[in-house]
Amino acid sequence: MQEHGVYDVALWRYWPTSDFPYVASISADVVSSALVAALHVMAEHKVKHVARVAVKCPDKSFQRWEQGLNLYYREEVVAHD
Repeated sequence: MQEHGVYDVALWRYWPTSDFPYVASISADVVSSALVAALHVMAEHKVKHVARVAVKCPDKSFQRWEQGLNLYYREEVVAHD
């Protein structure tokens, strides 16, 4: 089995801050991109908005979102008779 590496994700809820970020390592076998890795960590921590995001990709490059990210959940509306 080939090792695909990991995405190392850091999320800051507020910026500037002295608080430690949420951090996680997500296998590249589980997610398809740096963005999906960041959203996965947000969902895992039940965080709907972060101020800053940094992700180290499996190829050692970095992706950053300095304007933050928002996580929206798709809600299904069930009609009742």
